[in-house]
Amino acid sequence: MPVDYDPKATIESLTSQGYALVKNDYNPAGEVQFFGSNDDYVPVFVVTMKHTIGVVDREHPDDKIAQEEYTKEVSFTVNYAGAEDATPAANVQTAHWNRSLTVDKVSGEIIEDDDQITDWQVDQDSFADVATPVVNGYHADQKVVKGGKVTKEDVTKTVNYVANGHVVPVDHDGNQIESAPQPVFETDP
Repeated sequence: MPVDYDPKATIESLTSQGYALVKNDYNPAGEVQFFGSNDDYVPVFVVTMKHTIGVVDREHPDDKIAQEEYTKEVSFTVNYAGAEDATPAANVQTAHWNRSLTVDKVSGEIIEDDDQITDWQVDQDSFADVATPVVNGYHADQKVVKGGKVTKEDVTKTVNYVANGHVVPVDHDGNQIESAPQPVFETDP
């Protein structure tokens, strides 16, 4: 009597979960299996699978491993404030930290003692300096924001703008002359 079972779908399912086929004792050559009609005899077939080990990195992600374990994006942000509607948009630079891990593809466990684990590497050593945009009618508290060395932490800096002063005409007694023009100082480019 033929056995009405084919382990192919089960093997494929386990393979997609990170297992590898070691040995298929059920039908290694794909032939149909038979067993006798004796109720005292129960055939036993063993299909052996094993966990696979693999590299996980930015180019080879794995859903079982948190992305923060092998890749991280950090930013250097310069925010601008104080120039009302003329306030420039934030200047954002990014850098990427990456490393390779060796993991058990079934459990997602990181294999710490493996030589495939690499140290964290960054795609750039430092962020560029950021020149403060000139906003007419305002002056800033910094001309340039220094970029600095890339670390694994986000960095945020703020440049504050203040409205330029203006000429206040006064008479000999120090009283303001209301009708006189009060020109605003020009912004030094």
